Amino acid sequence: MVRTTKAAVFCILCYLIERYNAYESPLKVFAKPKDIKQLFKEVGKTYNVSAGTGKQGPYLHPRYDFHCGEVTVKTITPTNIIQRRFLYYAKQSWHWLSENYTVNIRNSSGSKPRNYADLTTMHGMKTLVASMHLLWVDNTCALLFNNKTSDCESWDFTKPQRGGAAPTLCTWLSRVCQKPGFRYFDIQQCYEYYPR
Repeated sequence: MVRTTKAAVFCILCYLIERYNAYESPLKVFAKPKDIKQLFKEVGKTYNVSAGTGKQGPYLHPRYDFHCGEVTVKTITPTNIIQRRFLYYAKQSWHWLSENYTVNIRNSSGSKPRNYADLTTMHGMKTLVASMHLLWVDNTCALLFNNKTSDCESWDFTKPQRGGAAPTLCTWLSRVCQKPGFRYFDIQQCYEYYPR
């Protein structure tokens, strides 16, 4: 029964994406506001950035291909801080690149106000690098839209299985961003140990 319901929801969402994709912003395709605060309320919670439309990172000066992404909630009071990290290949070996960001929850205006998370760098000029809107969430993943770059990201609640297991619904829904999509856990190195 649960699989049938998920399949029906998936078919309806794919229909809506295909129908409105060429004409509307993802914020209009997923018009019902979701509460993004739920993603940032548990210290130590880690999300696996399994897919998305951005190929390179970090946010401020993207120059490395993005693989094996993670987002971890570091603190929630007095300020929300997250750490984003990913593997990249340089100088004949793999390395982790980590960046910390402050998270400020804001509310949009309009007939259907929704909250979103502004991510700001913690070093230098404290630059706003992302305005993340939560488009979809279920018990396996969250689909986020960066209104600043028009990119989507799928944050999975568990690490994707080795060997290209079936993607989560959010991976499929990232097509709403009208850009080419990438799978970030597509290499063997995601499942090997590298010092932080």
